[in-house]
Amino acid sequence: MASRSRRQSSWDEADFEYSQLQAELLVFPEMRAVDLVEGLEDLARRHPDFYPAALELGMRQLYAGTFDPGEDNLRRGLELFLRCKHKRTPKEEIEDAENVALNLHDMMRFDLTVPFLRKMVERHPRANGLWNLLGNALAMLGDHEGAWEASGTAVKLAPRDGSRWTDRALIALMAGRLDDAEKALSRALALGEDESDGIVAAHRRVLAYLRSHIGLSYLDYLLRPHDDEALELLEDDERDLDEENAVWNEARLLAMGLERLRSGKIETFTARARALRLFYKSVGRGVLSDYTPLWEDLEEVRDLEEILNTFVIRHTDGAEALEDVCGALLDLHSFLASHGLVDARALKKLRGRLETLRPQVAERARRYRESLERDSSPERREALVRKFFRNKHRIAFF
Repeated sequence: MASRSRRQSSWDEADFEYSQLQAELLVFPEMRAVDLVEGLEDLARRHPDFYPAALELGMRQLYAGTFDPGEDNLRRGLELFLRCKHKRTPKEEIEDAENVALNLHDMMRFDLTVPFLRKMVERHPRANGLWNLLGNALAMLGDHEGAWEASGTAVKLAPRDGSRWTDRALIALMAGRLDDAEKALSRALALGEDESDGIVAAHRRVLAYLRSHIGLSYLDYLLRPHDDEALELLEDDERDLDEENAVWNEARLLAMGLERLRSGKIETFTARARALRLFYKSVGRGVLSDYTPLWEDLEEVRDLEEILNTFVIRHTDGAEALEDVCGALLDLHSFLASHGLVDARALKKLRGRLETLRPQVAERARRYRESLERDSSPERREALVRKFFRNKHRIAFF
């Protein structure tokens, strides 16, 4: 058995190497994902008890679509966290656990968050933040009774924390407890939460919708048809229209994630959601349209080849990412079609276009990147774009 001093020395060594990897990523943001994953794999292999490496490795693998190894490493990292012998104060352990849970939240992996947080609240029964996160995770999984109970513990432990009451309002909304949601929001405002705050305003919007649509659920709210008249009123203010469309897009993605989560098919969602966000960040405003577009409107886009070319030109790993992006777009639009938000004929047409274009664009991207490795000057880049993509792109050169 390793002595405490040897364990501490090994942990410190691993922590230093891990910090170096993080620093390299900041200094060289163009660092390829595969290089970072290889560094994490090496670190995790040499320091098998260092949970941060296992957790980040698992998360990055899942984001990249490497499902089985990613799942194994993520679960192993959570187990390592729970039996970690590295010296830390209870406050430090609680803060670390909250950060882990928030990362899992971003991935929609509430199926892993719940068992992890149940063990953590056993250790730290007065940690209101952990109880609050547990309540949120249970609500996402559809355990509304368990969520309400966990949230109740959180607000008992921190009765004057307005954010806890704001989160309790969302849990009530997801359970259809509209009166309780209104009471929780009123309590949050009384404790100093800002009425104009984005989260409070969003909860107010959900509450108003469910009050006026008796019998519908939170999921129905996320999948409601968009308000064309309201969006038209915003067309003269691109910033407001951008923000409004971004809200609609995230609502669709959340609905897709919840459906996958509750049906036990969440494993692929993390990579799909990342690919969609990457695609729209790369080619959204200014390429798809003059403002951030609605995801369901992609079926109306005529110049899909130009858009895919633009994506692979702008993205360093464009050729590799293209298959994930096309798969994610079809997944999303199939989901939207299943809820009547995308026409089935348009979905069929989109599928056919992507199946035809994907190998063509991927080959152009491969040849472009190989040529660019020899000379990446702006002049050379412009010449290569014209050579391989001709005028079928939306990259502006000055």
